[in-house]
Amino acid sequence: MTLSQDVRDVRLLKLAEMYEVAYEGFVLEIAQRVVKDADVRSTLLRLAGGPRTGVDHHERVVRELERLNAALPQGAQPAIDLAAVQDVLECERAAHEFYLERVEEAHDPRVRALFRDLAKEEAGHIAIAQAAFDLAQRRARAVSGVDSFSYPSSLAAEDENGVLLREGVMDFGSAPAGDARTRKTGP
Repeated sequence: MTLSQDVRDVRLLKLAEMYEVAYEGFVLEIAQRVVKDADVRSTLLRLAGGPRTGVDHHERVVRELERLNAALPQGAQPAIDLAAVQDVLECERAAHEFYLERVEEAHDPRVRALFRDLAKEEAGHIAIAQAAFDLAQRRARAVSGVDSFSYPSSLAAEDENGVLLREGVMDFGSAPAGDARTRKTGP
């Protein structure tokens, strides 16, 4: 495999790890603070660290990530930095888009104002992440010739039950790194 392919696999695993951690936290929050029915809560808690058979998803992802990281060549760090910063940039864009969409969906004026403010803050985060991406891109290009990473469209597929399987944050509505897509965040 090439350096770009190795780093892409590490990137995919880091995103998988992020999803596992975020999902478990989300389920715990719902089970502990929202759901009042004890039976429903108990069932949900099985998804988030409750009794399971075998090794959980997060542990499996971390083990594979450690294996791949150990096998990366010595000069891979600038490419790894670039991939990581690209994911941060895509996450910030996804968060920005999420809040913009919620402004349009919310009915309560205070909730709308909160989402509008959060979208503005995310726009600032995008600017910071873009600056970090530009710097990491220059360094990765100079050291390893790597310019950016993208996911092949074949990653958007369905499993045997028709459930959509997608990798990366693109499925949350973010624009790809380097995309100039912007949206008004004011009133």
